[in-house]
Amino acid sequence: MTNVLVKVAYDGTCFFGYQLQQGLRTVQGALQHALIRLHGKKVEFHAAGRTDTRVHALGQYINIQTDMLLKDRFHYALNAYLPPDVRAMSSREVSPSFHARYSAVKRCYQYRCYVGTEMPPQYRNFSYLLPFMGDLERMNQDASALLGLHDFRYFATAPLQRMDTSRTIFHAAFVSEPPFLLFTISANGFLRRMVRCIVGTLLHRERLRSKKKYNIPSMKQLLQKPQHNLIGPTIEPQALSLMEVEFDE
Repeated sequence: MTNVLVKVAYDGTCFFGYQLQQGLRTVQGALQHALIRLHGKKVEFHAAGRTDTRVHALGQYINIQTDMLLKDRFHYALNAYLPPDVRAMSSREVSPSFHARYSAVKRCYQYRCYVGTEMPPQYRNFSYLLPFMGDLERMNQDASALLGLHDFRYFATAPLQRMDTSRTIFHAAFVSEPPFLLFTISANGFLRRMVRCIVGTLLHRERLRSKKKYNIPSMKQLLQKPQHNLIGPTIEPQALSLMEVEFDE
């Protein structure tokens, strides 16, 4: 058996997330179906992470235990059985002990906002409509407070009681690329819906400041002593993409 690492991209618009769900279309289900057709049997594979409903990926990874000898051409064979909204982009052999989830050391996501009053239809499945630009320098000051090790339990959807909710953020910043405002964040891992809650919070804080009616605490203070009225909504999923995963191999 050979352990093959495959880079996968998908348009999440018509998927109910990555993870298998009974009776629902998922990315894992599409991959599993294609792998069964390719091998003529069920094969074991693992993903670097899970994405939510309507979230996209340019750099998702799966490792597969396969008896096929294709290695760096494995993705071509797999694409013959995948639907058009899922593509295997590359493949290579990795060590037998490699695991796409546990060998990952950094994951990078990007959230894309369209700045304007009306959303052009060609962007509707990949962007969030943001009616105002805000102060880019001020938003990046907030984003920089996320760097390092913090407890993000209040920035996620109902984490398990015994789950470790601390994560290390390596990079977090907004970049203006008109007509888009892009937020990129990388960390050693993310809690469920954590990225969308962080973006929602950063934009919510900027809205409050633009109204000049609130004396709000700094982002560092909010991380230390969370206040639910200052933690923003979990923002829409379709503008979020898993961009890349880095491994220790």
